[in-house]
Order: sequence, then C-alpha cells, then structure tokens
Amino acid sequence: MQRPTLTETAPFFHGYLSLVPDGDLLAILQDEGQNTLAILRSLSEAQADHRYASGKWSVKQLVGH
Repeated sequence: MQRPTLTETAPFFHGYLSLVPDGDLLAILQDEGQNTLAILRSLSEAQADHRYASGKWSVKQLVGH
C-alpha cells in the first residue's frame, strides 16, 4: 500500500499526506506499532496510571479506549 496521490484526496488532507514518509505504508505502520509497544512497555505502573490533572485520562486509560 502506497500513499495516495494528491489528486486522489480532498485538499484538506494534503498537509497530512505530506507528513507520511515514502515507502510501504503497511510496513511503516507495523514498525510504528512495534515502537509504540516498546515505549508503553517501558512505563512503570505509576507512570501508566499518572494523570496530569483531575479528570484527565492516564496513559493506561487512553490505551484501553
């Protein structure tokens, strides 16, 4: 799967699409998924449960949703 061309999308999305690196999109997403897992696994329980303000979600709640 490759990044769509600008003629295949609405102009609103062109800025976002320009941020997508060249290459196989599925492979990029798989790599990013592994990177995200590594970051999440490196968090302590206290870090995963931390909320920066009352009523805000913790990392654990965010991932769970």
